[in-house]
Amino acid sequence: MAFRKQELTKNSGRTSGRNISEKMTISSKRTVRGAYQAGLFLLNLLIAWVVTSVLVSGVEHFSRFSSASLVTRQLIVLNSVAALGLGFFVYPTWHWRPTQWIWIWGLLWFAYGAVRFWSGERTFSVLQEHHSIFWEMSGAGCSFDTRSCTDWLLYGVIFLRSVFYSGGAICSELITRWYLQKSFPAAAR
Repeated sequence: MAFRKQELTKNSGRTSGRNISEKMTISSKRTVRGAYQAGLFLLNLLIAWVVTSVLVSGVEHFSRFSSASLVTRQLIVLNSVAALGLGFFVYPTWHWRPTQWIWIWGLLWFAYGAVRFWSGERTFSVLQEHHSIFWEMSGAGCSFDTRSCTDWLLYGVIFLRSVFYSGGAICSELITRWYLQKSFPAAAR
């Protein structure tokens, strides 16, 4: 009887040890999954910003606009279309969920630029002309001010790329769902 009691005690210790190791395994799986999702997010961020830039630079040199406002409009349209198409085709290829959330980082980057401009405007308001945040961040002042163009390219264009990249991924998912519901109504229930 004492031997049986001792065996039960040993087994109960192993069971609790297994629970701890299982909990650690679940915790490490969550950590690995979180790191994987963070890596996918950064990869999608690079795709949205860098690959869109490569696509736009391959097309933008074909047009020869003379005014800065026309060049600004062209860049807005080209960046938006390239990022939308890229997001539309990247999402169904790999089904990366972070693709749909890149717009948040673009919005935070744009907000950072707006706060930076606003705080810099208050600090050096005696030394500089006063422009609105819209003037600086939208490209409206590109024909008059090089700093406005730099701010627009650094913050506004990246914001557009992020938003349209995520928008393309969301549109791709919605169209896929709509198509599947139309084609296979019994599977949708």
